[in-house]
Amino acid sequence: MTPIGITALGMVCSVGHDVKTACASIRAGIKRSADLPYEVLDEGSFAMQPVAGHPIENQFEGYKGVAILAKLASKAIKDLIDYGSLSSQDERFWQQTKLLLCYSASKDEAADMVDELIKDQLAPLVVAQTNIPIDHRSIGLIDQGNAGCLIALVKAQQLIEQSSLKRVIIVGMDSLVDSATVERLAEDNRLKTPESAQGMIPGEASAAFMVEDIKIAQQRSGKIAGYVVGCDYRHGDSFFEEKPLYGLALSDAIYNAIKKKRAVIEEAVNTVYGDLNGEYHRSMDWGNALVRLEGRLGYTLDRQIFIAESIGDTGAACAAIGICSAIRGFERRYADGNLQLVTATSENGLAAAALLAKKIS
Repeated sequence: MTPIGITALGMVCSVGHDVKTACASIRAGIKRSADLPYEVLDEGSFAMQPVAGHPIENQFEGYKGVAILAKLASKAIKDLIDYGSLSSQDERFWQQTKLLLCYSASKDEAADMVDELIKDQLAPLVVAQTNIPIDHRSIGLIDQGNAGCLIALVKAQQLIEQSSLKRVIIVGMDSLVDSATVERLAEDNRLKTPESAQGMIPGEASAAFMVEDIKIAQQRSGKIAGYVVGCDYRHGDSFFEEKPLYGLALSDAIYNAIKKKRAVIEEAVNTVYGDLNGEYHRSMDWGNALVRLEGRLGYTLDRQIFIAESIGDTGAACAAIGICSAIRGFERRYADGNLQLVTATSENGLAAAALLAKKIS
């Protein structure tokens, strides 16, 4: 693929309300958990215990559904505008910019109705709350969960290369901390509880990044903090089909992202940002993918960072958080080497990977 530059970042999560604070906190291993409005039985003490989670406190209480998604996305976009020293009123700039919003499809009993509501209202709400001069009808929506932002990245590269668009802003947002979602996760035995160390801790977050044609970024004197030099996704088996997970789709996506790279000298990947969350199926898929990759790449992906360790499972936001964290590593010079990898797998089996470089030739 033709390399594209990353020129702006934005984020909000439980350990930071802007991308600089959030990435520094994640790197330091800071955690800010809180009790969620749902209780489970501790069979040892026969007492009800609250479920732990990583909500963004004092920010979005009372919001749910499309409202919380819009609030999360808007917060990340505003931070991205500040981070990149962009003008929210430059009409020419925004006319040449595509906005892609990535989220997880609803899984509750009224899923179809909720999803239609999101498709109808999310884009207009985001435009209204950010006050950017962009037609909400041109905003793309991707409801593919964890892998959504990396799928959007593949689409962004194609749009920049094949159309008159100069840049694409990709936003991932998700919230798993409301009582209905936590109850559903508890019923499916997916939560980490006093009785089960194997499970996920719900979180909520939003992250955004802007990719741009390199020449255009240089012409407007934009700072290129890193480059996307490879990106790929593959379709695999759903995590819930009760089939063995062999890591086939994930290993293929990672291998193709690395082997598709352009404009960088051949070298090993230093760090991987992944979306393991404590659930068995993700661990199995990742472990098997690593075994397959070692023989194909000729080296092991030793340094692995999992966002959920600090801020819980952030669903569709996780991949964008990984990209922001990797780019901040380049900027702050604590990332060893020139290449970092971001991976994500959605519950429906979609697996994706993006290869980032600090420098290109």
